[in-house]
Amino acid sequence: MTSDGIALFASVVRDLSQRGVRLLATTHFHEIFGFESLTSLTTLGFYTLQTIQTEEGSYLHLYKLIPGRFEGSLGVQCASRTGVKASVVERAQKISHAIEHGVCLSSVIQPYCCCWCSTRFPF
Repeated sequence: MTSDGIALFASVVRDLSQRGVRLLATTHFHEIFGFESLTSLTTLGFYTLQTIQTEEGSYLHLYKLIPGRFEGSLGVQCASRTGVKASVVERAQKISHAIEHGVCLSSVIQPYCCCWCSTRFPF
């Protein structure tokens, strides 16, 4: 992820909102919810599609727009549902897990972590 995409999205949304433009935008940049310059705008609202988690752990989209935001990411699940090769999806899950838990990404690619240790990780 690069910061320029997030910065550009946030700047465009703020500018359009300040000019009174009605805008429906969608993004995977969860970081924008931390930008006070956006969240403080009274003309801007955040909405998400209502989603429920099934007993199997997958998500079901109810196609109902509700106030709020979705905190998770469903990219790997969507890839699996749309036919991306299972080995690619599994690797993406391992990399995603490493990122979410602050694990050195080299440990996913190599048998040993690059961070001055010889700890083996289970992926």
